[in-house]
Amino acid sequence: MKKILNFFLVVLLLLWSAPLASAREVADITREGSIQISLQDAQGKKVSGIELSLYKVADVIVDNGYIFEYTPEFSGVQTDIDSNLDKVEYVQQLAEFAKTNRVPALDKITTANNTVSFSHLKMGLYLVRQTNQVTGYVSTNPFLITIPFRNADGSLSYDVDANPKTSVLEKIIPPKLDKKLPLTGQLWWPVWVLVGAGFILCLAGIIGKKRKNADN
Repeated sequence: MKKILNFFLVVLLLLWSAPLASAREVADITREGSIQISLQDAQGKKVSGIELSLYKVADVIVDNGYIFEYTPEFSGVQTDIDSNLDKVEYVQQLAEFAKTNRVPALDKITTANNTVSFSHLKMGLYLVRQTNQVTGYVSTNPFLITIPFRNADGSLSYDVDANPKTSVLEKIIPPKLDKKLPLTGQLWWPVWVLVGAGFILCLAGIIGKKRKNADN
């Protein structure tokens, strides 16, 4: 009886663990993927005219699992990939490296209707960076995307949708200048008194100088 119970326990464990094992899909390294990016501001308004550049930062190497390895273009980056993927500073470092070293972009598309698509992408780690400035908007932050993308349930998506947000700039409207001088309460008669006093002093000085010359 004990052996029979142990047998059924093993069977139950196998049946319980089978869905968990199958839920984590194994990546197909030969399959290509795509990235579609929809751009909108913080209020949900579509934003067009934004130019995005896509860079392949790392390839995926199969070696007792899947590991990232920098592409030749990003081989100068010394930071470890796996332990820094979720850090903002690391993404900024990669974006600055691409800009400073003029790393050629894999593709560059200017948005026409707030959506851009990058297709025929091989398995790997990709960086998306905005390469122009749109009036009235702050540039969207650079971000990383993996092909394929691992979903919360363990399944893989080879066609990835990204929705980065941009922030609306508050436009500073300069105040209108009134061409008419404002009334300040200034009285003008003291001005004329001072002008007249100055004229009299000047005249007295001239007369005094002439008399002095005449005496000499």
